[in-house]
Amino acid sequence: MSSLLLSSLTKASAQQYTSQKIDSVISKSYYIVDRNISLKTSSNALKASQKIGYYAGEAKALKAIINCYLGLGNQEKALSNAEQLLTIAKKQNDYVHITQVLIAKTLIYSYLGFFEKAYEISIEAENICKHISNQDEYYICMGQIYSGRSEIQNQQFANTKNTLKLDQQSVNFYKKIKDPKKRDAWLSIQYASLGYTYIDLSDYNSALYYNHKSYQLAKADQDSINQGFALFGLANTYLEMNRTDSSVH
Repeated sequence: MSSLLLSSLTKASAQQYTSQKIDSVISKSYYIVDRNISLKTSSNALKASQKIGYYAGEAKALKAIINCYLGLGNQEKALSNAEQLLTIAKKQNDYVHITQVLIAKTLIYSYLGFFEKAYEISIEAENICKHISNQDEYYICMGQIYSGRSEIQNQQFANTKNTLKLDQQSVNFYKKIKDPKKRDAWLSIQYASLGYTYIDLSDYNSALYYNHKSYQLAKADQDSINQGFALFGLANTYLEMNRTDSSVH
C-alpha cells in the first residue's frame, strides 16, 4: 500500500488534481508504518494542494508532515512545519488547525526539555479550542491536549498517579466523539497509553485490560501502527509479571 500511495499523486500529475484524491491520500498516509514513506506521501499531497489552491488539503498535509517528523524524532523540522501551518491557519481563522499546531508544539517543546513552555502552550491550546464549533473536533482536540499534558508529566518523571488522571481525562473526552470510526481510533491510542501508565503503577490487570481494548479497536480499524503499540504494551505487561512465554508470544 505504501508504494501505491507514494506514487498516486505523482501519477495524477498528468490528470486533474481533486480535493477528494488529496484527502484520501493524506488519510491513508497515517496508516503507513514507515514514517519516511509517509512523509514523502504527505509532502506530495502538500504540493498538490498548493497547486490547486486547496487550503484544507494544505493544512491536513502539513499536519501529517508534522506528525511524521515527531515520529522520526526531528523536532526542528516538526517545529518549522508547525509554524508554517500556524501562519496559514490564522489567515483562515481555522481554530481546529490552530489548536492542532499548539498541541504539536506542546509535544515538541516537551521532547526538547522545555517543560514550562510546553505547559504554557498547552493552556493556550485549550483556550483556542473553546472556539471550535464542531463538537467531534472539539472533543478530539481536548483529548489530545490532556494526552499531551500526560506526556509532559512522563517526560518529567512526575508522579504516575497524576499522569493517570490526565490519561483518564483524555479518555473521557474521546468517549464523547459521536463518529464511531474517529472515536475508536483515538480511544485505541489512549487505551494503550493508559496501559503503559498502569504498568508503571504495577497494576498489571488494568494494564492488560486497556492494552487488550486498544488492540481490539486497532485491529477492527486495520491500523497496524496502533496494533503494534498495543501488542508491545501487552508484551511489557507480561514481562513485568514474569510470564515470559506470554510476553514472547
